[in-house]
Amino acid sequence: MTEEIWDSNQKCSVENFRVSQPLPNTLSLSDPITELSRFTAAKKLRSKLHKLCGKHGGKVPVLAFERWLGRCNLIQEKSSNSSEKYEPLLPSTKWFDDAFVKDLIRGRFYETAANDIVSKMTEYSANLTEELQKAEKDLSAKIAVTERKFSVQLAIGKREAKPYMVINQTHYKKLRQLYSRHQAESNEKFNRESFDKAVYCTLTRYEALSGHGYQAALPEHAFDILHSRLSVNFECFASPLNCRYERYCSAFLDTDSVFGSIGSFFKFFPTKGSFEANPPYVPEVILATVEHINVLLAASKKALSFVLIIPAWKEIHAWQKVMSSPFRQRKQCPVLEIKANSHGFCDGAQYSRQDRFRPSSFDTAIFFLQNELGAEKWKVTDEIEKEILQSLSKALELSTQNGVGNIEQYEKKNHKFVNNNVADNKKKNDQDINVNKR
Repeated sequence: MTEEIWDSNQKCSVENFRVSQPLPNTLSLSDPITELSRFTAAKKLRSKLHKLCGKHGGKVPVLAFERWLGRCNLIQEKSSNSSEKYEPLLPSTKWFDDAFVKDLIRGRFYETAANDIVSKMTEYSANLTEELQKAEKDLSAKIAVTERKFSVQLAIGKREAKPYMVINQTHYKKLRQLYSRHQAESNEKFNRESFDKAVYCTLTRYEALSGHGYQAALPEHAFDILHSRLSVNFECFASPLNCRYERYCSAFLDTDSVFGSIGSFFKFFPTKGSFEANPPYVPEVILATVEHINVLLAASKKALSFVLIIPAWKEIHAWQKVMSSPFRQRKQCPVLEIKANSHGFCDGAQYSRQDRFRPSSFDTAIFFLQNELGAEKWKVTDEIEKEILQSLSKALELSTQNGVGNIEQYEKKNHKFVNNNVADNKKKNDQDINVNKR
């Protein structure tokens, strides 16, 4: 049921929000051939990191690759203006990321080895990006769509062409609803061919990004509490695949705008409203989020509120920044925290996995940042905090019901499911329904 994965009844008008990035009707959208090339480049880049780490006698630290992409994207985005084009996924400049070095050192690499790895990754990524930018767009590509009972497979050209992208039926229907809704807003008729191209581009982009735990979202039970209690109806960090509402900010405007995204949170300047912010678990991105929220709250003369969900990493600068924020509510109370083994989230790969919910990888902290009018309009109470904690615990309960009690069991089960699903797909080719023939 699509009602479980998104709330289609909540409307959010963004007409009064200032956004310093291209509007969807002036945006150069991505295309399948370019996205396939970007996907291939990302795989090469990830493989390069594994080889370099192996050469130095170690393994890639968990999420080191994704965190590097996140930091580079933040730097590239802040240094560009709305008229400039920049590579949306891969590091395209030769900016040397010291934090990448630190991630590798924490993964037990010597500093000299870590510096060598980062230098070579930086140069290799810049070369890959240059090749992508030189390639000409090919808008003639056709998407072959194969529907099965529970999933939909999309490929360029032929049905079984690899690499193909897979999405479950529920999320495919959700994307169609989002696409149709925003096409109607632009006075455009639904076009199945354009829709499937858009789905393919979005799936390919997020598969290239990977790090699905890094893309985890609040479960619907928590969003329902935030909406009913604090009028939240907009996410500051989401994607078409995991968004709860029709409008949201996301990392990739060029693939996501046709599904309702208005682009990066860091180029989004609301002056009123109630928002949820659950940024990627990258310390520098979390810090930038807190700083941007503080700026927005200081500038607003209307009721403005943010519910901020971050890992309880008390050693990072962002933690000190949010703790000292003049807009943090309930300072007289302990920070709202929940242990990793007591709650869960929706997995970033819920669109293609057997189980939607995953145990949390870290302890989680929740902050309420509001200006004076926001605090008056959406008062946070002990009862609200209790309901939020219960809603997060419910996600873990649902995960446990499916035989998953901790993050290790979850990853092992879904790895097995993906492998079995690939084998099962090969056996069922004769039963497939090619919707392009309808």
